Amino acid sequence: MATSLTGLPQPTRGELAVSKKNILEGETVLVGLQTCDAKLPDDLKTSVYEAKLKEASESLRRLEDAKRAYYEQTDIVERNLADLNTLSVRVRSAVKGIYGADSAEYKSVGGKRLSEHKKPTKKTPVAP
Repeated sequence: MATSLTGLPQPTRGELAVSKKNILEGETVLVGLQTCDAKLPDDLKTSVYEAKLKEASESLRRLEDAKRAYYEQTDIVERNLADLNTLSVRVRSAVKGIYGADSAEYKSVGGKRLSEHKKPTKKTPVAP
């Protein structure tokens, strides 16, 4: 089971598929249970099983809805962050064009001044 950023375990896609399989299996059991319901104890009656199956189905549906909403919101956030990044690059470019690459203004918007760049060093060839 994978863990989220909060450290809580998160089901993987395969585990969720198992849950859906369990619901389908439960529906099969429910059909078969109706034939032998009379001889079973009260806590194993069709009505109890059907209520638990409905509860499990509903909780799985709510989980799927929440996951869908989470992924939709994640897409929105990613688009907004990409737009913000593009805008930041454009702002830095404009400031660099107006004030120059070695200006304090360029540094104030997140650019690296030319005077702060590491000077290249000459590499002398090694004699064989």
